[in-house]
Amino acid sequence: MRFTSSLRPFSYPLLCLMLVLIGAWDSPFVNSSEVSITTFGAKGDGETINTTAIQAAIDEVSNKGGGKVIIPAGIFVSGTIFLKDKVELHLEEGAILLGSPQLKDYPIMELKTIRSYTERYTKKAFIYAEGAKQIAITGTGKIDGNSSAPEFQAVKDISVKPLGIKLVSCEDIQIRDVTIESAGLWLQHYLNCSALTITGIKAFNHGNFTNDGLDIDGCRDVHIENVYIDSHDDALVFKSTGPAKCENVTVRNCILRSHCHSLKFGTETTGGFQNIDIANIIIKPSAKLHPKAKQMWPVNSGMALEITDGGVMENIRISNVKADSVYGPIFIKLGNRARKHIDEASAPRPGKIKDVFLSNIEITNALKFGSSITGFPGNTIENVSLKNISIHYQEAPGTDEVFSGEIPENEALYPEITMFTKKADKRYYLPAKGLFARHVDGLSIENFTVEGAKGESRKKYQFIQVSGLKLDKKP
Repeated sequence: MRFTSSLRPFSYPLLCLMLVLIGAWDSPFVNSSEVSITTFGAKGDGETINTTAIQAAIDEVSNKGGGKVIIPAGIFVSGTIFLKDKVELHLEEGAILLGSPQLKDYPIMELKTIRSYTERYTKKAFIYAEGAKQIAITGTGKIDGNSSAPEFQAVKDISVKPLGIKLVSCEDIQIRDVTIESAGLWLQHYLNCSALTITGIKAFNHGNFTNDGLDIDGCRDVHIENVYIDSHDDALVFKSTGPAKCENVTVRNCILRSHCHSLKFGTETTGGFQNIDIANIIIKPSAKLHPKAKQMWPVNSGMALEITDGGVMENIRISNVKADSVYGPIFIKLGNRARKHIDEASAPRPGKIKDVFLSNIEITNALKFGSSITGFPGNTIENVSLKNISIHYQEAPGTDEVFSGEIPENEALYPEITMFTKKADKRYYLPAKGLFARHVDGLSIENFTVEGAKGESRKKYQFIQVSGLKLDKKP
């Protein structure tokens, strides 16, 4: 499939902003300084704990008005380091910033600028900043969270394990070209940040069962481009774990590989999502063997768009996607789990999903699950367009595997492709090979083609309480 541009009008101001920011980062800071961490006593021997030396270099550069902190070739072990205003952390070719194997070297950090559901997960991170401005992580070196260390592997409690990178309420951020891998939990978590650009990075996160690749959480004015992610858990995830809305985001030219979801919105949705434009994406299973499998483990779903804890999802555009070997091609779910982002918050009211546009989507070697777009009684999904969608299945369910009878709503359950079709711990499959849609107001389907596998007996569509349907006659 040839990728083509699909920039929408709302993206132009954002793109201009990003170009300005990129240009600004190519120029040095006024009165900038440049120092190597070795000047402060850091040793790249793979054993010395260099936390104090690295932090001293960052502090000095920030205090002098900004500049570049260089990590040269070598293996530099460290505990948590804190980025400061106008500091670029630059990893040269051959440089490895390796996380300390001792959990005591990662202090607990309480959020000061925003409250978030993620406080329940962990309050630790390898690289951390809150409220910082003009910060960057660049270079062709590597950041390795060292999650395979024995102490990491020995504990099951995720709250004592650090994230890889966690930036909170920061502004003007550049993450460029580095390789990031092996965090104790999520690899990257950007919470309530603005003017964030992530380009050219490679992200690998395996070894634990909560290993997301890249989490954009309640951030504004974000540009992600030329990123490669391979993760055990979700690859590229948009979240809203607190009151901040995730909005004005462009994503271009990325490869997303995962054992779970490759491209996901949710499950936390408190602040909602608005104006997100994603194009030119390749989705594949992880290149790393799943620990429970002897062969390739398919992707859970190609695209999962979920609102479950309140919040509004609107003006979402996803185009030019090529996905291979997915259990469920498209999953759009409006539910009502109504989970509070903090204990003292009011229970969220049901959210909304509206104005979702999917186009030029090619899915090959899909497994038995179909696609679904579902609201719940009294709460409809509004205005969804599916255009130029092609799905080819490699497997078909037997007639005894297709769910029969009335499909339950289950709107309060955790949203996943299996949520409608379990009976007594046995898995069944949706009765439509193309699309199951329910509680939708305004659904346009144009050039939606489905090629079933041998033995496929399901009909193409099933529509329940769908109004404003515009459907072409493609086979």
